[in-house]
Amino acid sequence: MYCTPRFECSQRGGRRLCIGEYKFNRHSSSRGLKSRWNCNRTSYGCKATVITYEDVVVKVMYDHNHYQFPRTYAHSILTRAVTLLEPQPVFTKSRFGKPVIQIGAYRFNKCSGRGGPRARYVCVKACYGCRATIITLNDEIVSFCREHNH
Repeated sequence: MYCTPRFECSQRGGRRLCIGEYKFNRHSSSRGLKSRWNCNRTSYGCKATVITYEDVVVKVMYDHNHYQFPRTYAHSILTRAVTLLEPQPVFTKSRFGKPVIQIGAYRFNKCSGRGGPRARYVCVKACYGCRATIITLNDEIVSFCREHNH
């Protein structure tokens, strides 16, 4: 899906390249008329890049490892439909007796915290950079960040 590129202002006042719903930040070593733009999800492993010359796109390496849905009413309906199809969470204990949440193929371990009704669970692959987390309140999920990188 290739759309007309446009430039916009980022939150910090810098320039940002947008192609469709994907956003690209200018690479720090880009100087002069030729610029390299990386997807704003590079910290999550996305390798998509765009090369511009005098603000005209000359090369696109569209190798995204994620989807970028437009924020519309249809997006909210799709998100709810996908949520209904997802596997239900199963609260269990590990072989050492620690609390674990299993959702499909993903396992989440409880972070050692202060105790109380609020608990934070992280993906078992957090040591490899996975940012998926679950927040529970009285053993009921109130927040679920699904940003797995595996």
